[in-house]
Amino acid sequence: MCKVAIERFARADGDWELTLCDIRPELLQPLLKRLPAGRAKVRRLDLYDRDDLLQVVDGAALVVLGAGPYTRTSEPVITACLKAKVPYLDFDDDVESTEHALSLADKAQEAGIRSMSAAAPHRG
Repeated sequence: MCKVAIERFARADGDWELTLCDIRPELLQPLLKRLPAGRAKVRRLDLYDRDDLLQVVDGAALVVLGAGPYTRTSEPVITACLKAKVPYLDFDDDVESTEHALSLADKAQEAGIRSMSAAAPHRG
């Protein structure tokens, strides 16, 4: 699902660049080759290295989390986004982490972040 979003972001009009991150960046190379040249770069990122994560998030126009399981990965990314005052979006399908993300809407608004969104999970 996140690959489709990345491909659409990469083909959208605008003067910006995507930064695709993974703890194993070599796994992103096939995707990078399918994107328009110069539209994206790849870098290594351990989501649990708070300093490195904040460095990547700081100054971004939007952070999209596609790494699961969201019950483990959303908290550090949301925390970094709140600290850096950067909008956040994910494709979360875990009820607990989605509810946690949505519960932070007031903090995001107080930080001046226009949008913090988590996909609504499917219950059932």
